Amino acid sequence: MKPLDLMTTIQIEITNHCNLHCCACTRAAGLQRHKYFMTLDQFETALISMEGFKGKVGIMGGEPTLHPDFLDILQIYRDYIPLERRGLWTNMAKWKEYEGTILSTFLQDRDHMLKNDHTGEGNLHHPMLMAIKDMVQDPVMRWRLIENCPYQNRWSASINPKGAFFCEVAAASDILFDGPGGWDIEPGWWKKRHGFEFKDQADRYCEMCGGALPVAGVDPHQDYELITPSIKEKFEEIGITLDYELIDREITSQEIEAVYRGEFRPLKHRKEE
Repeated sequence: MKPLDLMTTIQIEITNHCNLHCCACTRAAGLQRHKYFMTLDQFETALISMEGFKGKVGIMGGEPTLHPDFLDILQIYRDYIPLERRGLWTNMAKWKEYEGTILSTFLQDRDHMLKNDHTGEGNLHHPMLMAIKDMVQDPVMRWRLIENCPYQNRWSASINPKGAFFCEVAAASDILFDGPGGWDIEPGWWKKRHGFEFKDQADRYCEMCGGALPVAGVDPHQDYELITPSIKEKFEEIGITLDYELIDREITSQEIEAVYRGEFRPLKHRKEE
C-alpha cells in the first residue's frame, strides 16, 4: 500500500450529497443514508491538519458544488492552500453559478480540475460492491491483490466529518456501513507510511471492497448494482434497499495470474487510463 505522505493528492470530502445516482460510485453517493455538509470549522480543521503535506489538497464530494457554503469553502481554501496544490473534483452540477470563482481558484488543467458530468460514452465504473472476500477464497492471494489495489495506490487518502482515512473508498464505506470513524483529524495524521499503520482501517473495509478485483467495468448509468453475498447480507442488516444483480462466484487463479503477467491492467476501462 502507498505511504500517505507520498500520495499526489489527499481529498477533503465536503459533502456526500450528489445530484447523480451512478452505479458503482466509489463514494456510494446514491446509497448513503447519512448525508452531510461539512461545517466551515470542520473544513478549516481539515486544512490545518494538512500543513507540511507536499501534494495537492483536493476538494471533493459527493458533488462539492452542492455545498450551501461552497463560496465560503473556497475563500477559506485559498487562505491555506497555494494555487499549484489545489484540486477540484466535480460533475459541474452548479458550474454556471460558480464558474467565475472556480476558474479564479483552480488551475484549468486535468491535474488540478477534474470535470466529469458522467454523460460521456465509454467511461465505465469499477464494481466496488463486489466484496473481494467473497470472490477470492485464498487469504494470501486476496491480500496480495489488496496490497496492490489501484485505488489506494493511485488515488487518495481522504478526510470527511468522521475522520481521516487511508483510502477514499474506506472513507465512504465507513459512512455507508455505520463504521466507527477514522483517525483524529490532527496535524501530521497523513505521515503514516507503513501498512501496519493502516491495518485497523484496511482490516475493516478492504475485504468488503471490489476495488482490487480483476473484473470488468460497468455502465454507470445502469439502474442496478453488482453485489456479492456478504454485501447483500450487510445491506439487509443495516436496512439499505436497492436493485441489484447478485454475483456469487470465485475469481479463478487464471484471472488473478493475468494481473501479475500484465495481461489485466487495473482501471483500463476508464478514459484516463
